Amino acid sequence: MTQSTKKPLSKKTIFLASLGLIIPLFLVGMAFLAVNGDAKNQEKYKQQREEIMQKVKEREARERAASEALAKAD
Repeated sequence: MTQSTKKPLSKKTIFLASLGLIIPLFLVGMAFLAVNGDAKNQEKYKQQREEIMQKVKEREARERAASEALAKAD
């Protein structure tokens, strides 16, 4: 019978195998954080756009009312 001898893993092999596991986990974690942060930013930008549109509509209504008042005064 042949005897199988197991070579102990070298530190370099263990280090590279660890990196092989850690790097993908890190990338997935960063991608999750990026998507999560982007969703929050999109919600904030949507709210800001709505506020700006509301201000524009209010200003246009004031300008329209002022121009109508001037037209009636003439």
